[in-house]
Parts: sequence; structure tokens; C-alpha cells
Amino acid sequence: MRQHLTTVLAADSWPAFFATIRVPLPSKAQMVELLRRAVQRSEARGYHKKGMDFSRVHKSGVSAILRKGESCSASPTMHRLRLEEVWRYRTHDTLFLDATCIAYGFDGEPRALVDYSQTSSANGLAGMYHYSGGGHRGGRAAAMRHSGDVIDDEKREGKHTIDVNLRSLSDEVGALYFTLSGWTTSLKEIVRPEVLCFDPDDKSGEPLCTYELEGKPTGSSTAVLMCKVWRERSGAIWHVTAIGSLGQGRASNYTPIHASIRSYEAAEKNLSEKGD
Repeated sequence: MRQHLTTVLAADSWPAFFATIRVPLPSKAQMVELLRRAVQRSEARGYHKKGMDFSRVHKSGVSAILRKGESCSASPTMHRLRLEEVWRYRTHDTLFLDATCIAYGFDGEPRALVDYSQTSSANGLAGMYHYSGGGHRGGRAAAMRHSGDVIDDEKREGKHTIDVNLRSLSDEVGALYFTLSGWTTSLKEIVRPEVLCFDPDDKSGEPLCTYELEGKPTGSSTAVLMCKVWRERSGAIWHVTAIGSLGQGRASNYTPIHASIRSYEAAEKNLSEKGD
């Protein structure tokens, strides 16, 4: 498969590309329509914005569409992170979902979280104040801040934005887990839940990475671990890893979600030990 992909990527013309993948060469008019639709789909899903300068992406290679289990690294100089979790619903009635950011310590224990009901955390530690409002107290930026529900009933789409000030996080915080859960329903009514990860100080608007939950049946699952933002030690570079693990739990009951995170961490540790 790797050899075949290398050959495909080496194709330097459309005739060579279609010959390599063994698909009949489209006419020029058909090719134009294929490209037009691809651009429209990319813009609709938020993979790019009008007027975006792609030359920067081509040069740096930092933008990535993650698949389950894949990771990307943030810039060492980045100090803020914005994650947009977007979902669509098929029902005529608004389907409310909850995006949550849960901070974990290097010891694997949960420290604090932000969701629809507790929208800010000072530094990602339990016992520290949570507050709503502008995201500052005493001149200090909140480490984690949640937007609350942003619903577009015409598009049947919802969005939550979670802003993280990495410099305001306690040195004890080693990972941030981002979850999406149904408020009163299972996830089967969700259409393409996805995460877009940005550096809000990057004026280009290019996402650092994006992740969309694969189209597998969700069954009776009520929650999904979408991704993990983590570092190996205090002061180290942050990474983003796509998870896409289905499970149980809601914003009203995080116990099953914490259990899912522990299971994920145990599986990752087991894989790491086998690799060693």
C-alpha cells in the first residue's frame, strides 16, 4: 500500500494520476466540476476559508486532517489554542449536545473541566474558582473557557468553542480531553461531529488540524472522546491526538466518561510498553 501511495503522489499530471488509480480520465469539463465540488465541500466543512493563502500550508506542512490515533504537534511558541466542536442533527427539533474539556494531571487523575454549566477554569486545577463572564479575574486570563451553545436551527447545526490559554495552565496539567455527549439522546442523530483546532493568534485562519468522527454506527453510545491535547512534561511541546472512542456518559454524569479515558490511557500504555 505504501508503494502504491508513493506512486500516486508522484504523479505529476491528471492523466498520470487517473492512470495510476485505474480510473478513466474525465473530460476537462468533468474535471472542472469535480474540483469545484471539492472546494465547496472543503469550505462547507470548515477545512478552509475564502481567501485563504495555501502557500503557507504547503511550505510548513503544519495543517493536517487527522485520522483516529494520529497526532500533530503545535508550534513551540504557541500559547493559545482554540477548539471548535461542530455537530449537525437530522431532527426538526434542536438536538443539544455538550462539548467538554477535562484537564488531567500527569498522574492520570482529573483536575477540572469546563462545559455549558461551568464555563471557565482559572488554571485547570480542581478547587480553583470557576466563573462565567469575560474570562479574566484579577488581570489573569482563564486557562480554559467555554462558549456555551451556538445553535443555527436553519442549518441544523450546533457549535461549541473552547479556548485554552496554555500559559495559564498549571504545571500539573498534562492533558486536556475534549468530549462530545448527547444531552438527552444517544449519538445516532449526530451528523459528522468534528473538531477543528486553531491557533487564534495565527492570522491566516488555517487550522492546525481537523478531525471528523468516522461514519461508523454509534448505536446507543451517548458520548465520544474526540481528541486529546497533551504534553510529555511541563514546558514541553503540546500535541493533538485524534481518539474517536465511543462510550457512555453525559454532561450530567461524567463518571462513565472518566472510565473511558482511563481505559484509553491503559490501552495506550500497553501499546507503548509492547513497542519498547
